[in-house]
This record gives sequence, C-alpha cells and structure tokens, in this order.
Amino acid sequence: MADTVISGSHAATTFAVSPFESEGDFCQFLEQNMGAFIAYALGDELVSYEREARFQPGCRGPRVDFRVVGKDYKYLIECKNPNQLVHELTRSLSQLLHYGYLAGDDYKLVLATTRYTADLSGVIAKYRLPITVCVVSEDALAVLIGNQEREVACG
Repeated sequence: MADTVISGSHAATTFAVSPFESEGDFCQFLEQNMGAFIAYALGDELVSYEREARFQPGCRGPRVDFRVVGKDYKYLIECKNPNQLVHELTRSLSQLLHYGYLAGDDYKLVLATTRYTADLSGVIAKYRLPITVCVVSEDALAVLIGNQEREVACG
C-alpha cells in the first residue's frame, strides 16, 4: 500500500480502484499487506491471521476470507472484487452478518472491496449495520463506516 488516499463524496454513485484480475488475486494482495491494512484501515496492530477460516474446524460450511486477531480487536474480513457491483456488494452484507453470527460477538466485521456504490453505505447506515467498508487498490485506501468516510494516509 502506497501513499495515495481515496477521498470523495458519498453522493457519487460508484467508483472503482484498479480492480484486480480476480478475487483470489485481491485476497493474495491483502494477505501480503495484512499488517499495513490492519494498521491503516482499522487502526490496530496485527497479531495473527488465518486465511479461508472455517467456523467449525474439519467441517464443510462457510469460510471467511480472513479471521484476524489484532492487538485491540478481532476481525472477520470478507474480500470482494465485484463484477456485478450492487448485487455482489449488497449480498456481501448478509454474508458478513451471517459470519458474525457464527463467530460470536467478539469480532468486528470488515468488507474489503475494490469497488464501491453509495447504495452499500446507504444500507449500512439505514439499518445501523456493524460493518466497516474498506475500498482498496494496490496504491489507495478509503475507509467507509456507515455513511461516514474517514481518510486514511498510507505509506
């Protein structure tokens, strides 16, 4: 993650930041930069993480992209590199809420995405969902909490 910060208005309908080839590539990038992501996006210090974490070891069932332990909090991070913007991002909200239910109350829920639509923050704000949205590219980062945007300096 470099020195660029995305800033903008939530009045904008959508924006995208250098989409990765695939969601797997995006997850790999986030994994390689997990310490910086946790520090800059969430204001915490990385202790450990698990990729493709299952909620019941040895069982089939849902897997979250990253289960992270920080110095201050624990996080469930779901990554999206959406092609069908509104559909995939709004569906990811219910996915994260389900993961939070399975994991218990100790986890903060984070959606890391390469694309954004104002509908996403609108739904989070209207229903007061406990989800932080981070729009990420190889050289930029924006953190959106409900309908509140926080600029983040990377570097």
